[in-house]
Amino acid sequence: MVQARSWRSCWLAFALWLPALALADTLAQVALPPLPQPLSNNAVAQLSIAGRPRLYSFLGIGAARNAAAISRSAYEFDPDTNRWHLMPAVLGSGRLASSAIGLGRSIFLFGGYTVSSAGAEVTTPDLFRFDPLQQTYEPLAPMPIPVDDSVALAWQDRYILLVSGWNNVDNTDQVQWFDTVREQWLPAKTFPGTAVFGHAGGILDNELVICGGVYVAGSRNGKRDYTLSDACWYGKLDEKQIGSISWKQLATMPGPGRYRAAAMGTRLRGRHIVFVGGTDTPYNFDGIGYNGRTAEPLDTVVAYNLNARRWEEWGRLPTAGMDFRGLLELNGGLVTVGGMEKGPKVTPVVRRFVPPSRRH
Repeated sequence: MVQARSWRSCWLAFALWLPALALADTLAQVALPPLPQPLSNNAVAQLSIAGRPRLYSFLGIGAARNAAAISRSAYEFDPDTNRWHLMPAVLGSGRLASSAIGLGRSIFLFGGYTVSSAGAEVTTPDLFRFDPLQQTYEPLAPMPIPVDDSVALAWQDRYILLVSGWNNVDNTDQVQWFDTVREQWLPAKTFPGTAVFGHAGGILDNELVICGGVYVAGSRNGKRDYTLSDACWYGKLDEKQIGSISWKQLATMPGPGRYRAAAMGTRLRGRHIVFVGGTDTPYNFDGIGYNGRTAEPLDTVVAYNLNARRWEEWGRLPTAGMDFRGLLELNGGLVTVGGMEKGPKVTPVVRRFVPPSRRH
């Protein structure tokens, strides 16, 4: 009898374990037409033009992963023709770690940093509005606090928030607000968490989630100690008081903290902020960690369920990736554009996966 009860208990435990096992399976992922060139740390955005979706890639770094490989290239993907089209190069110098947001009929392109042949890195204050129909760039009021590796979020089809990021010599803890209608910067607010760069996040309605990134935890032997953060923050925006955000620290996401993951808010399968790939090793633009070891990309996908107020593990992707500057949505799936794979290797590959119908 004892053996029977033991067998039933084991069978029940196994039966309960099966759904979780299925959810940990590899997610279905397909390759879309690749970028015309390998690009990583490229700013990505999306728009709807005449009711049809378009995807965009700006700037980034090429296959050589050095200063000479930093690009000014810009591309548009038209799903109707299933092709990428070359657009006019972004004004100014090539740069990486820029942020792009599609809003209305325009794409707003923020900051980034340049790298000289001697290795000097400079954060740029530039803000451009790109018109995809006219194929023109218009300079707008520069950022009050120049940032790269920031998180850019669009709100109410009018405002763009830049949360934290790197400013030449250190991170900034400011949340900068840009009003795209008045074309002016509003007073910045303070981010409550540790100031970071290379973090990721998304927004849906009036709710946002920011996770991960890297901060400077002092120095060792004359070198800065770049440390990975696993902190996650939830923010609720106040429609009646523009610029006001109520913040609350969340439980850490499943798995390690993430650096340069792809993220966005989506209504696919509910209301989630989704985080894809990234790495748990802080590194510079070449994919080599500040500790001298090669950064290894992650293949896991996790999401914060805004309705249930909990983290969900969505599964693993067939190919791990990192060095992303955003996640896009197309035809019921989520899309990464370029990035770095194991090696590190800069890739032109564009991949789309469909969220699982069940989560845990």
